[in-house]
Amino acid sequence: MDPEAPFDDQIGELKAPQEEGGIRAVGLSEVDVPQIEASRRTVEIASVHNLYNLYNLESRGWDEVVDYCARERIAFIPWFPVMSGDMSSDSAVAEVAAATGAASRQIALAWLLARADVVLPIPEPRPSPLSRKTPWPLGWS
Repeated sequence: MDPEAPFDDQIGELKAPQEEGGIRAVGLSEVDVPQIEASRRTVEIASVHNLYNLYNLESRGWDEVVDYCARERIAFIPWFPVMSGDMSSDSAVAEVAAATGAASRQIALAWLLARADVVLPIPEPRPSPLSRKTPWPLGWS
C-alpha cells in the first residue's frame, strides 16, 4: 500500500474493477491486520504480500498477520523469504542445517512452509542449483 495515499481511497479504487470482472483477485502488500480487515469490508482479498523470513527479526513483526491469514484462509506470500548473503551466522539455523545435512536456505524455506499452510514462499526469481533442492527430501512437510 502507498503510505502517502489514503488507505480507504486505495482500496476503493479496486472495488469497481473487481465487480466488473476486470480483476479477479486483490492482493495487499505491507499491511497489518486492521488494514486487511478494513479492506475486506470493501473488496475480497486473495493474498497478502509482506516481508517475512526467518532471519529478519523486524519482519517477524508480521507474525500476527500470518496467523490472521491462516485463520481467514488468505494466501500469505512473503517477499524476500530466503535472505541472501551469509546465513550461517545464525547458530540455531546452522546447527539444524548441520544435523540434517541441509543448506541454511533450505532450513529457512522449510521454516516458512511449516509456519502456516497459507504461506506460499517464492524463494528465487531464477533457477539455480539450490532452488532445485527442497526440504521435502528431509522428511519435512
